[in-house]
Amino acid sequence: MKNKYTFKIDRKIIENEKLYKEAVKKAKEEKKHPPSIEFYKVHEPIFENGDTTKQLLSRSKHLLFMYEEKWNEEQTQRAKILFREYHDIENIYRIIIKFRSWYSEPKFFEDPHKLSSYFDNWVNDLKIYKYESIKSLVLYLKKYKQNIINYFTTGMTNSVAESINRQLNKLIGKSYGI
Repeated sequence: MKNKYTFKIDRKIIENEKLYKEAVKKAKEEKKHPPSIEFYKVHEPIFENGDTTKQLLSRSKHLLFMYEEKWNEEQTQRAKILFREYHDIENIYRIIIKFRSWYSEPKFFEDPHKLSSYFDNWVNDLKIYKYESIKSLVLYLKKYKQNIINYFTTGMTNSVAESINRQLNKLIGKSYGI
C-alpha cells in the first residue's frame, strides 16, 4: 500500500538517478572524476519516534490486534504515526474493533432482530473499501450470516448437522460397497 510519503520518496529517487547520470556524463565530457553516488542517494526519513517506514510497519502489526486501551505509551505514539500516514489502516482498525465490541456485549443477544440489523450495518461499513480481501470477506459474511447469528444467539454451530451428514454419507457409501 503506497501513501503520499512513499510516492514522494519514489519520485525523489527517480529525479536523483537522472541528476547522477547527467553529472557522470558531464564529468566524462570534461574528463574529470565522476561524482560520488552517495551525494545523490535518497535517505529514508525517520519519524519522530525513531522508526523508518519499514520499521513502523513491521512494529505496528501486533498493536493492531489489541484494543487501544491496552497500548503502552510507545505503541500509542507508533499508532498515531501509522494512522497519520496510512488512513485506510486506521479506518479498517476501527471497523474491526467495532465488530469485536459487537460480539462481546451481551445486550445484543437478547433481541435477534437487533443483532441482525447491527450485523448488517457492520457489513455495510465494510463495503466502502475496494480491496479484494475485504470484498471476499463481505461475500462470506453475507453467505453465512444466519449461521453466524445463530452461533451468537444459541452458542451452537452447525457441526452437529455436519457430523450427522458425514455419518449418513458413510452409511450410504457402505451400503453401495464404496
